[in-house]
Amino acid sequence: MNLFFNRFYPFALVFLCFVCQVTNAQGLILQKYLKDYNSILYNNPEETKTIAEYLIRNSNDKTELIESYILLANANYFGGKYDEALDNAAKANTEAILDNNTELIHESELVLNRIYQRYHLLDFSEKYLLNNSSDENSILQANQYFYKGDYSNALKTLLEKKSLNTEEELTLSKLYLKSHQYNKAFQLLSQLEEKKEIGNYFKARINLLLGEYYFDKRSNTEAVSYYQKGLVYAKKINHSDLIKDAYYNLASLYLANHNVNEFNFYNEKFDSISTLNLQISQKINNSIFHHQSKIIETKQLKKEKIYHIISGISIALLILILLVYTILLNKKKENTRVVKAIINSLKESQKENQYSKDEVKNQIKTDLISKEKEMAILQKLNSFEQTNKFLSKNVSLGLIASQLDTNTKYLSDIINRHKEKNFNTYINELRIKYILNKLTSDSNYLNYKISYLAEESGFSSHSSFVSAFKSYTGTTPTIFIKTINLTQK
Repeated sequence: MNLFFNRFYPFALVFLCFVCQVTNAQGLILQKYLKDYNSILYNNPEETKTIAEYLIRNSNDKTELIESYILLANANYFGGKYDEALDNAAKANTEAILDNNTELIHESELVLNRIYQRYHLLDFSEKYLLNNSSDENSILQANQYFYKGDYSNALKTLLEKKSLNTEEELTLSKLYLKSHQYNKAFQLLSQLEEKKEIGNYFKARINLLLGEYYFDKRSNTEAVSYYQKGLVYAKKINHSDLIKDAYYNLASLYLANHNVNEFNFYNEKFDSISTLNLQISQKINNSIFHHQSKIIETKQLKKEKIYHIISGISIALLILILLVYTILLNKKKENTRVVKAIINSLKESQKENQYSKDEVKNQIKTDLISKEKEMAILQKLNSFEQTNKFLSKNVSLGLIASQLDTNTKYLSDIINRHKEKNFNTYINELRIKYILNKLTSDSNYLNYKISYLAEESGFSSHSSFVSAFKSYTGTTPTIFIKTINLTQK
């Protein structure tokens, strides 16, 4: 009987979903899942994926097809599979643009911009928000401020709303914690914890934030309990990002308590899942740039079709030739401009490679630790930057924290606020600056293979070096070197 049920249940579930699809009007498929915070989307993203994939295979209507891709993107997003979510949302976005469906362009861009923000590609999301300033985008605007470290404006954005949904309340509680408004954070999180009709995705986040609250309050027993609860809920939906956060928080807590065995246990799990997430991050960065190019191409294609009808094939071909020539010329000029700007920036940074004590003091704006201690850590961090220790492939947040006589939580917080980036980006940029200095000061480096440059600058692979180089400079190492050679002739 159980075997029959296990085989029959997926088909019955899909059939019921198909009935819902046929009987619902445009837009109701998405809203059915997105607006119900206890829906299957937030409790079991994998089942939602099954539903969405069935709808995609069986849809005979373009609008329903796009909606189904957006539903699939949301299922992957709330399941922590951001690379798949990006592919789904990009597909929906492209199809919506071709179909001139403004509503679904907006819905697909909401998912895309969530992913842009999560991977700190804030220029893309900033452009979207400038053109789409509406009340329903408040969560995106608040997160935009959050990732920039502007907690004041992030709080203001959410508090100006008349009512907040569950996700917005979670973001608000996170902002209260970051702003050290612990009473408000605890009150809001306690209210959210009492809600019964919310999915496992939100339960995981609530418990992890409560764990953070108790950790900051030095109530370690309660912190462990909530971190463990959050981990359980995260595992229920197999959300790798939330699982990683739980491992990191538990490792940090046990490190602070000098519990070496537990720290090693959770730190190993954190390192393992972080390696996988790093690979996904590199894939996402490449996919985002590919999608942006495809969007430009899609819009251009629509314009060209109209132009071809009006102007004829011969004129269109001529314009295309001129367009290609102009793009190549501008690209060459742009590459030259970028290289010169980077060289000038390196020269300036070499002149001013240390902060004065007064400048460091002026940057201290937190009550998390004493100003004197934070200033000391920041000075040590600046001294660390003058060494080449960041070139080691074994460099980690924990290792540097140990060398600077502090803990990972304080060091991570200082890097986030003063360097305005996360730890991985911070280390990668130091490595890229190092190799840029070599390329611009020693002509021998212009003849080395990219793999050698990656190895010398501490990167574990050719692809991770190229990705970090492009992220920092806006161009690839190959183009950068070619442009330097051209400017020196």
